[in-house]
This record gives sequence, structure tokens and C-alpha cells, in this order.
Amino acid sequence: MFAAKGNPCNYKRIRKEVGMTAQEVATKIGVSISSLFSWESGKTSPDSTRVIQLATLYGCTADELIKPV
Repeated sequence: MFAAKGNPCNYKRIRKEVGMTAQEVATKIGVSISSLFSWESGKTSPDSTRVIQLATLYGCTADELIKPV
């Protein structure tokens, strides 16, 4: 379901489009900023619960988030 490790998705692009800082997002969904940066860079992938939290926070679908760039 999620993009393969090393293949960044749209996490960072959508976060910037909605005007949120990484720190704001990390705080709102209860993760470390380093975890968020790892997802945004494609080093690791969030679990499905976190993808749903991000999609809800950003006002988009999970599919939009996980689509490879």
C-alpha cells in the first residue's frame, strides 16, 4: 500500500501546500520531527494510522499522500 522505502511520496509537498511547519505536524500527530523528516525523505514509511492522521490534518486523501513523486 505504501511507497517502497527510498521512494519519497508527497508528504513534504502537501505539508508545504497547506502551510504547516514540520514541527507543527509532528506535534499534532504525536511523532518526533526526525520521524516526519524520515517519511518526507523516503528513508522510512509511516504506518497506516499515521498516513490517515496526516491525510486528515492536510485535508487530502491517503492516496494523494502515498503516491510516489
